[in-house]
Order: sequence, then C-alpha cells, then structure tokens
Amino acid sequence: MRRNRDTFDIFEEEFQRKLEKIFGDAVQEITDRVTFKALVSALRMGDVEAALRLLGIDETDFEGLHFAVEDLFRRAGSEFSNDVPVFRDPDTKALIKFSFSARNPRAERIISEQSSKLVREVAEGQRELVRQNLTRSLSLGVNPRTAALELVGRTNRATGKRQGGVLGLTATQEQHVANYLEQLRSSDAAEFKKALKRGLRDKRFDRTIAKAIRTGEPIPAAMIDKMVTAYKRRYLKYRGEAIGRSETMKALGTSQRETWQQAINKGQVAEERITRIPDATRDNKTRPTHTIAAEMNKEGVGWNEPFQTPMGPKMHCPYEDEVMCRCRERIKVDYIGAAERRLKRKTKPKPKPVEFEVRTPFEKAYLGSLDSEAHPDFIKAFNATAPVGWGSSRGGAYYRPSTHSIHMVKSWRNSKRGKSLVGVFAHEYGHAIDEYKAARPRSGALLPAMREDLDRIRGGKGSVTLPDGEKRERLDAYLAKMYGVDGNQQAQNFLQKIQQGDFSGALRDLDRALYYNARNGSISADDGSFWRGAVLNMNDFLGSLTNLEYGHGHTAKYYAQFPYLGNDNQGNRITDGNVAEIFANGYFAHVSEGRELWEFLIEAMAPKTTHAIRKITKDIANGS
Repeated sequence: MRRNRDTFDIFEEEFQRKLEKIFGDAVQEITDRVTFKALVSALRMGDVEAALRLLGIDETDFEGLHFAVEDLFRRAGSEFSNDVPVFRDPDTKALIKFSFSARNPRAERIISEQSSKLVREVAEGQRELVRQNLTRSLSLGVNPRTAALELVGRTNRATGKRQGGVLGLTATQEQHVANYLEQLRSSDAAEFKKALKRGLRDKRFDRTIAKAIRTGEPIPAAMIDKMVTAYKRRYLKYRGEAIGRSETMKALGTSQRETWQQAINKGQVAEERITRIPDATRDNKTRPTHTIAAEMNKEGVGWNEPFQTPMGPKMHCPYEDEVMCRCRERIKVDYIGAAERRLKRKTKPKPKPVEFEVRTPFEKAYLGSLDSEAHPDFIKAFNATAPVGWGSSRGGAYYRPSTHSIHMVKSWRNSKRGKSLVGVFAHEYGHAIDEYKAARPRSGALLPAMREDLDRIRGGKGSVTLPDGEKRERLDAYLAKMYGVDGNQQAQNFLQKIQQGDFSGALRDLDRALYYNARNGSISADDGSFWRGAVLNMNDFLGSLTNLEYGHGHTAKYYAQFPYLGNDNQGNRITDGNVAEIFANGYFAHVSEGRELWEFLIEAMAPKTTHAIRKITKDIANGS
C-alpha cells in the first residue's frame, strides 16, 4: 500500500536539522579547543599559517556530515524502493518486489564521492575563511587580541563556550560581515541605508540606524559590536541551514535516481516507460525561475532527458548549483501512454550526423583516426575552413598562416612517432581554423575568460565536480583502457587530484602510468603514443593558460615572440601565442579520440575559457 507521505517529506526535516546540528557542533568544537593566548601570540608575529595550524581545521572535524549523508542515502533508497512497481517474472509468473542495494558498486561510489566532496569543501572553505579574515585584520593593523576574538568569538561565562566569531561562515559571507561593519562605522547616510537592506540583520537595531541617518551622528562603538555580533550569529545559523537543506535534498535526489537506475538495470522497469516531472514547492520561498521550470516541464521528460528551464537545461532536481533548492522529481511509470509517446519520438527522422569533409589526401590520412563522435560545431568549423596545404618539416610540426599550410609528416602510419601525430594534426588544424584569413587570431577573445580561470587556479579554487550518470561511466571506461585492468585505484587517484585542483600532479601521474603500461605491453604502442601525446596537449593547455606557472609545453621565449595582447590580473604579459595555443589544444580536446576525457580535463582546468572556445568555434562554424 502506498504511503501518504513521500520519501522527501519523510526525511527532509529530520536530516536537515541533523546536518545543521553536526555542522554547528563541529564549528563550536574548533572554536572551543583553540588555545587563545597562542592564537594571539601567532597574530602578534604576523604568522597566519601558524594561526591556522593552531586551529587545526581538517576534514575529520566535519566527518559527521559524511556519515549522516551516507546514512540518509541508504535509508532513503530503501524507502524509494516502495515506489518501484512490482515485477512479474515471465517464466515463473511470481511477483518480485524490488529491493535497493546500498552495496551496489556504483551506489557506493556515488555517495562516497558526494559526501567526501561536501566534507572536503567545508573544511577547505573554513581554512580559506581564516586566511582571508586574519590577513585582512593584519593588513589593517587590527590589535591581535581583537583579531582573534573576531575570528573565534568571546567565551560566554554562562555556558563556557565561545560565540560571536566568524568561524563557520564562508569567505564570501565573512566579507559581507566586514562590509556591514564598515557601513555601520560610516557617517554616510547612504551607507546606513545599505545596512538597512541586509536581510540577515537584527531588525531590533533598525531604530539605531534610523537615528544615525536622521541626526548624522555616528553609532556608538559598543552598539556596533552588538549589531555585528547579532548579524554574525544570524549568518552562522543561515549557513548551517543552507548546508542542512542543500545537502539533504541533494542526497535524497541522488538516492532516488540511484534507486530507479538499479530497478532499470535489474529489468524491474523499462527505461522508456518512465516519465520524470519536476515539482516545485510553490510557496513564498520558491524561486520564480523554479516555478516557471515546473510549468515548462509539466508533461514530464524521459529518464535521460534534461529539463528545459530558465537557467538552461538541467538533468536533475534538486537543480545542480542552486543553493537550498527544494525542488524534487515525481516519477511516473506509464505502461501504455509513455511507451506510445517514446515510440513517436523514436520514429521521427534523426538528423544526419555531422561528418568531416575529406578534401585532400593529407586530410584523409588523419581524419579517419579522430573521434567518430567529435563535437559537431568543431567539425563544422573544420568544414568551413579552406583545406590546408601540406608542407614538409625537418623539425616539429607547425601551421604557417601566410600559406595556410601545415608542415608535418604526411601520414602518421609511416612515422616513428606513430599515432601521437593524429593529435598533432588536430592541434595544428586548430591553429588553421583560428587564424585563417584573420589579421590576428580569433582566439584573442579568450583573454577575459582566461584571466578569470587563471585567478581561480591561483586562488586555490580549482576543485571541480566529477560528471555523473552516463558521462561518468564513459569517463571511467576510457580511463580503464589507459590504466589497464589493475589500474582502478590509479584511475581513482587521478580523478581525486583533478577534483582537488592538482592538475599538474594528475597529468604527471597519468603520463608516468602510460609510459610503464606501454613498456610492459599493457597497452599497444599506437595507443601509448597517442595518449602520451594527448597528455602533452593537456599540459600545453595548462601551461599556455598560466604562463607556465603550471603545466608545460611551449617556452616563455616562444610566447614572447608574438604580438602583445594584454596582461593577466597580476600584470604578467599575455600574447597572441598564449591564446592561440589554448585554442589549438581546446580544438584537439573536442575532436580527438577519447574526447570524453580531454573535454572533461580542459573544462576542469578552465571552465570559462572552455566555454569561450566553444563560442568562438560555433561562430566560425556558422560563418561569423
């Protein structure tokens, strides 16, 4: 018999409060255990890193979140199992009830990654907060004791616990607190009015601000301390609520998807009979865009179809990257209507796939070895560019704009360098597409995005989310080919480094594994040649982006010979050479065999730049 309350309702309130409490208790434990005098002493020495070591913030402080999310995933999976229709065995005619397995390898991997990512990001966020807060305090000449109290708060004599510090907030939220403090210290009525617009302020103090606006007199320092302390307290509560709600809904959504995927894999229900419908909560807290999204998709979509929303296509509810989203999916199994609708969709003529146009013997020697499912826009850009001429080369390969020709070995099959030359061909053709009939490379438009991504990498904010679903399965399968049957742990270590933003380390480890696998015969010579060349392209992408701060490939002297384009945000010189190499490596990633890996890597390293590469290529493909 079906339950009156759905699984989201059963677990949402319980785990939202549980996660909020776990986070709050962890922050309280960190602030209470610190040796305050030692913290002040470190700040007197101006040593922020020593202060960080004294606080000792690491992932173990927040591991309670990990265990709670895993517990929710398992319990919710069992509950979601009740939604899956009973299946009648075609041979025995027996009715079989579906049972969710938390020990399924995919389920274990999914929830482990999700919960570990949460803990890692919270711990990293707290360390970033401490650095930001203490660095600013020291630069402003704040008294070390005052700075320490601002961070961890004062001890409440009644409870013996510290309260009123900024620890627990994100770096962005802590900056909001600092801005609020500056607004209250100002004698400018406009700044006071900004303070009155802060949603998390304690409204009991609004009269104080109104008086300051009316009289033009400053707010007393003691009153400002009370107002800011109340603001921090409310912000910290909001932070806990955001973690509780966001992670609870995310875990419930993940558990629901995994439950139904297991049912599909077991043959309990046919994928084409499933319709997914987004359900917004539709109260005064619901984002208008989410209400619109529910209306746009009220007829539902198939199991692997995205929802069309005002935020762009979204695969799942709650919507990815939407903090505190309470939307969920309603799943219906329609044995007649849905099957007919799917059949109608399938009978529609499929558009003809986009294919490379082979126009010269030189192109013919290489195009057949590119990815059979290369990105359509990148194929169209190739077809929209006049065929290049071929020229011999005694050294490395290169594109010559003046003659629109590529100078390299005419066919990779006749070269000692082997299949790595396929990647070289794709790279050099990227240059041709970028520079054909252009006074300067079209890739110059990458500069703004490049600056953003470079700041992100330098700021240690390079952590990324791994793909899920079919994309993750394809990525794992391709890595398995590279690492071999005994290399699963190496592959997972590689992905973990990418997640953590250690791109250079991940690429170095992959290249080393490929070298040894080629030597011991685990992979073919051709595959080893191509893959190691591809890793070099990825390093060149990173090196061009960061001016060789990370990665490697071309030299600083090489970049310096090209016309000046602009500076990065630290004043370092960027030339046409930097952006041209970024674009050429980006083109390689979208057309080469294994593009599921190469595209993932460049997007992980530089998401803004990758998006810009795709836009430039689409414009070229469309004749712009």
